[in-house]
Amino acid sequence: MQVINDNFGILIPNTMTTISEEKLIGSSYDFINKYRDDVSSDFTRQILSLKNFLKTNLKSENLKKMTIQNLAEYLISNDLTIIFPDIFTSCCIFMTIPVTSASAERSFSKLKLIKNYLRNTISQDRLNNIAVLNIERLNTSRIDVDTIIDKFANVKARKKNFLK
Repeated sequence: MQVINDNFGILIPNTMTTISEEKLIGSSYDFINKYRDDVSSDFTRQILSLKNFLKTNLKSENLKKMTIQNLAEYLISNDLTIIFPDIFTSCCIFMTIPVTSASAERSFSKLKLIKNYLRNTISQDRLNNIAVLNIERLNTSRIDVDTIIDKFANVKARKKNFLK
């Protein structure tokens, strides 16, 4: 987690606006080298421009509370993703990096159990859907299955109700 924090620390608005421009430029070059497939060499200019933009447009107490997720939401809500595309991409990368590999390992473990149970009688699409339902068990436990079955049965019913 410390490595990820070190890599993406320049995206935290409070850090971005308080460190010197030389250190910010050096950190942005390191970031570009690490994520060269995802961000362009224009990332440094975008970081410096965003630093000045945030200093002039946001209050210091708002900057102190702002996280990388808040920064991404701010860029979206103010239509700034066109001006700062590499910053937005970097925020998305940060938010999608798993903190541990436990969730990925858990997914493969569930997939292995499902595939062993059902063997080859299941299509790939159905297998993916069952795996997602199993992995997201907390969310699926809140679903009222009886209501879904009733709605499906009413939509797919072949009998017409003439007693109305």
